[in-house]
Amino acid sequence: MKKVFVLGSINMDFLFTIDHLPKKGQTLTGKEFSSLPGGKGANQAVAAAKQGVETYMIGNVGDDALGDELIDKLKSYQVKCDYIKRIKDTSSGLACILLENNDNRIIVNPGANNIHDIEYIKKVLEENANEGDIFLTQLEIPLDIVKKSIKIAKSIGMMSVLNAAPMKDLDQETLSNVDLLCVNESETKALINLQVDDTNIDQAFSKIEKLGPKTSIITLGEKGSYYKDKDELIYTKVYLSQIVDTTGAGDAFTGIYLAYKILGEDTALALKKATAGASMTIETMGAQNAIPNKEMIDSFLEREENK
Repeated sequence: MKKVFVLGSINMDFLFTIDHLPKKGQTLTGKEFSSLPGGKGANQAVAAAKQGVETYMIGNVGDDALGDELIDKLKSYQVKCDYIKRIKDTSSGLACILLENNDNRIIVNPGANNIHDIEYIKKVLEENANEGDIFLTQLEIPLDIVKKSIKIAKSIGMMSVLNAAPMKDLDQETLSNVDLLCVNESETKALINLQVDDTNIDQAFSKIEKLGPKTSIITLGEKGSYYKDKDELIYTKVYLSQIVDTTGAGDAFTGIYLAYKILGEDTALALKKATAGASMTIETMGAQNAIPNKEMIDSFLEREENK
C-alpha cells in the first residue's frame, strides 16, 4: 500500500473560550481553557493515520517537555515519528486559539517549526519514499523549504499535495510541481484575486489550472466543496453539525481524503468521507483528538443515509 509523508508544523494549541475579544488594555476572563496538540502538518498526519494508512511525519519540535508530549500524542494515533527532529535551545511550536462564538482566531509562535534542513528532508524522502507515495505539505513552515521539498518529491515520482494555508506568495514554478492543490475560500481569493462561490467556480478552477495544478479542491465551509480535474467537477455538500470548535476541520478533510484515495475509494466517495470527517471534527473541542477514525466515519454516514 502507498504511504503518506507529511512535512509540516507540529504545535501545542492553547485554547481559550471567550465571550468576546478583549479591547485594548482590557484583561478578560476566559470561560474555558485546554491545551491540545495541533499544527496543520501534525493534524493532517493524524487524520490520515486514523484511517489506517501508513503515515510518516517530517517536522521539528523543541528540546522541551512540550516536544515530548507532542511526539507521544502523534505516536498514540499511529503516526510514525521516526523523522521528527528535536531542536536544542528552541521551544516547540505554540498556538494561542481564541474561540469566540464557535469561530476561531489563532496566534502562532513557530518555534522549532521555523528550523528545517532541506538536505535532511531530501535524505528522508529519497531513502524511504517510493514512486506513487503521497507527499503532503502546508505553509506553516518556511516557504523556501516547502518549495524545495515539493520539487524533491516530484523528482522521486511522488504525488505532491499542497494545502496552501496560511496563504503565502507562491510562484508558478512551485505550483507547476503540485499535483493536488487544496485551498479554502479566503486562500482562493488570495491566490487568484477572485471571491469564489457557486456562480463562478468554473472561472476559479480555470485560473488555478493556469497557475500549474491540474487538480484542485476548493472548500467553502458550510457551502460544501468542489473538486476539479481534467475529467470531472464534483460538488460535495456538508453535513449539518453542532459547531463546538472549527479548529482542525480543514486538516481533517485533507488528511482523510488522501487516506481514502490510498485505500482505493473513488474520488466522489473519498470526498464524501472527508466531508463527513470534517463535520464530525467540529463537534468536539480540539483538533487531533476530534478527528474521527474509519469506523466512526462509516457509522456516521450510515446514520445520515438512514435519516
